[in-house]
Amino acid sequence: MLYQGALRFLARARGHFETRNLEGINNNIIRAQEIVAELLSSLDRDTGGEIADSLAALYNYMYRRLVEANLTKDPEPVEEVAQLLRTLLPAWEQAVRQDQAKRASTGETSGSIVRTQG
Repeated sequence: MLYQGALRFLARARGHFETRNLEGINNNIIRAQEIVAELLSSLDRDTGGEIADSLAALYNYMYRRLVEANLTKDPEPVEEVAQLLRTLLPAWEQAVRQDQAKRASTGETSGSIVRTQG
């Protein structure tokens, strides 16, 4: 859901680029940045190992690109981050389904690359 939310905010930001609505650009990029920061903070790098480390590096890169897009009011980094998220989304959804199925079949409550919130 976080990936989908970030993609939704980035699509809105792209629309605001077309109308030069600077406030709309700013607000939507910041919302996408907040989601990327949440994705980063929810990684369990101890359990997730190399995959979690790779995702952390990618999320940090996305965050920096969104900051750049907001500072320069350049739509190119927004599109780049959106493309990265669209590329990762199916693999992430599959990984989560597989992890949940594995944990359900073994009765495990941990072992995911993502920490459970709440």
